[in-house]
Amino acid sequence: MRSGKKRKNMDNFDTIMLSQEELDFLKETFYVQAMEMTEQLTEEVLALEANGCKGESLAAVKRFFHTLKGDSSTIGLKDVADLIHRTEDLLGELESKAVEFNSVVSDLLLKVIDEISGSVRSHKSGEKRRIPASLKKELAGLCGHLKKALPFELSEYEELLAAEAAEVGKTV
Repeated sequence: MRSGKKRKNMDNFDTIMLSQEELDFLKETFYVQAMEMTEQLTEEVLALEANGCKGESLAAVKRFFHTLKGDSSTIGLKDVADLIHRTEDLLGELESKAVEFNSVVSDLLLKVIDEISGSVRSHKSGEKRRIPASLKKELAGLCGHLKKALPFELSEYEELLAAEAAEVGKTV
C-alpha cells in the first residue's frame, strides 16, 4: 500500500537532510516571524490588562505562545521553548481562574516576551543567552509549582527534572 510507504517516510522525518541554504532560510523566517509574534503578544497582553482577561484575548495569547514554543524548539532554542511551556502553564491557570489576571501577571508575561525577543536576537547574532532562573521561578511560583524559595540555584537539568516531577504530582 502506497500510503504505508509514505507513512514510513514520515516516521523518519528526523533523518531528512537540508542544505545550509535551506537551513539559513528557515532560521531567517523564524527570526522574522518570532519578532512579529512577540510584538503582537505584547499588544495582546496590554489589551488583556486594559480590558480584562477575556476568553478571546486569552486564546489569542495562548495561540501566539504555543506557536512560538514549537517554532523555537524546531530551530534549537530549547530554553525558550521551556520558558514558553512554563508560561503556558500560567495561561492555563488564568483560563481556569486558578490565578487572577492582575498587574503582577501582566508584568511577568511582558518580561517573558522581552526574554523571548532577546533570546531570538541573540540566537540570530550567534550569541549564547541563558534564560534567568529567577524568571522561571516567578512563573513556577504563580502556578503553585514551587512551594518555597530555594536557598540555592538549580542547574537547568535539575529545574527540568523538578518541573517534570511537578507535572505528574511528584515532589523532589
